[in-house]
Amino acid sequence: MSSQLCARALRIFGPGLGHTPRIRISRGVAITSCLTQTTVEIFNALAAGMLHLYGVDGLQACLRLMHLCEVNPDCHTQALLESYLINAEGSS
Repeated sequence: MSSQLCARALRIFGPGLGHTPRIRISRGVAITSCLTQTTVEIFNALAAGMLHLYGVDGLQACLRLMHLCEVNPDCHTQALLESYLINAEGSS
């Protein structure tokens, strides 16, 4: 189910992102040159943008997507939220 959701999100939000170009190495073995699974780094980049545009609600939406794609937040995800809250507190 979650892989289907991630695949659908790729089709909707990133035409061409699902394409995995191949490169050839010296022994003729093809390897993929980009990631085929959704990673926490991609979600952290999304979370940073969502925080900037929509605040905590945007981060919450991103965390829901992470959960649906079975990707766990990491220390960088936590740091994004902490930095946002510190900056929001300073601007009040």
